Amino acid sequence: MCSFMDRNNLLIFNWNVRGLNDAAHREIVREAIASARPNIICLQETKINNITDALVIETVGQQADSYLQLGAQGTRGGLLLAWNKDLISITNAVIRNFTISASVQITSSSTPFLLTTCYGPVDEARKDDVLAELQEIRASVTQPWLVIGDFNLIHQASDKYNLNLNRRMMGKFRRILDNCELME
Repeated sequence: MCSFMDRNNLLIFNWNVRGLNDAAHREIVREAIASARPNIICLQETKINNITDALVIETVGQQADSYLQLGAQGTRGGLLLAWNKDLISITNAVIRNFTISASVQITSSSTPFLLTTCYGPVDEARKDDVLAELQEIRASVTQPWLVIGDFNLIHQASDKYNLNLNRRMMGKFRRILDNCELME
């Protein structure tokens, strides 16, 4: 779980929740969100194919009144991007296979930015697909770009807890991050 705040007091709550199928787990997520009081909420790996309004309220509480979702693929993946429409304007949303991207405007600021939340596939055969998707998004970026989420990829060996490394994929991810002009 992490959060991001800028000079406009924007707080983004980002968490790979590893499933929202359990009411007790949703309560833990809701309590963490209530404690953080974010303006934007990004949840990855919801593991839910179709999130309902009631489920969003149960998960994020009153912190957000608007949302976008990318349904899970079977029991994997799923994204939820939620916000308070009185404080944040979200426009030009594009939902792809692994990402939700949207132009974000803080009502008290004149500087929009592109926010992309991502959940990358666990299976090796589809990792190239998420990288291609990031490059596709980058080709249309015309404003500052913030990418958050869980890529299920690493770009350096120190990010791994064991020695089971796919150096080819690590290098490819690092090159994509560089090509997209993204920094950790």
